Parts: sequence; structure tokens; C-alpha cells
Amino acid sequence: MANTNTDLTEEDAADLQFPKDSRPQLPTTIATVSNKSVVLGCCSNCFNELVLRYIVCEKCKINICLDCFANGAEFGNHQNDHEYRIFSTNFLLFENSDWTAEEELKLLESLLFYGNWRLVASDFPNRTIEEIKEHYEYFYLDGNANKNLPIPVNRLRRASSLRLQYYRLPVFGRLQRA
Repeated sequence: MANTNTDLTEEDAADLQFPKDSRPQLPTTIATVSNKSVVLGCCSNCFNELVLRYIVCEKCKINICLDCFANGAEFGNHQNDHEYRIFSTNFLLFENSDWTAEEELKLLESLLFYGNWRLVASDFPNRTIEEIKEHYEYFYLDGNANKNLPIPVNRLRRASSLRLQYYRLPVFGRLQRA
């Protein structure tokens, strides 16, 4: 009599080695990069998240991660001899800037994660804090990045024109010593 744990393990291994053809369709989002629509999301074979660089099959119109592409993965209607494109974020996103799209993404993610210029600068060892601040203010706050991006109210200029007033909270009772 076989051990049920061994049987389950062998089934799991077989499923991993020979996955079933019915794969769930994961939701994807559409983004516009340089006036071209690009589908972002997961690898159509292994469902790993696509990050920074991946392959787009021209015939099937699917995304493939670099690992699956390197291993010659074939699934569904996709064959490994189809025409393909390499999608990469290693290009200049804005004119008059030496920052790549990959660095722009890293900057925005760091700002969201840290919210602190000193820690953001630690993610960019080849750039100074001043350079990072100036880049962010020029392209994102002042609206010089892209005419399609929303332009935020420039709080710095507006705040500098206001007089600062300090307020003291009124004391409603006195503390008594015991």
C-alpha cells in the first residue's frame, strides 16, 4: 500500500513538470509608453510578474518572462520560433534628461516607499540628493515631463508667499501638583 503523502507529492511534482493546458487568465493593465500601448502584468507561461525587461511574442501577442524565453517555453499556441520583441525600460523617457525609464520608475517607487530624500538618494549611488530633488521638481512638480501628466499646484511657490503664523493651543486648566 502506498503512502498517501508520497502520492500527493508525486502528483504535485507531475503537475509542476507537466502543467495542465487550462490556465486561468490573469487581469492585465494597459499602459502607454512612448505613444504605444503595452500590456503589463504576468508571464503568460509561469505567471511571474513582468519587471523591467521581458519578451513580447509578435504572433501570439503575449508576454513572456526572460526565464521562460531562455528555456524555450512552448505553451498554448505559442512556439519558441515565433517573431518577438524585447521590451525594456532602458530608454530615455524625457527629453533633456539623462535618466532612463527604469530610473524614473525607481525614483517614484522610492519616493512612495521612503518619502525621504536622504533614503531615496541611497537608491541612487551615482546621483546627489540635490540632483534627484531638482530632477523630480523640474519634471514632475513643474510639469516639464509630459503634457499628458497632471500638473500639481506648485505648493512651494504658493507657500513661500504666505506669512507663517504660529499658534498656541489654549490651556483649559492648570495642572496641580500632588
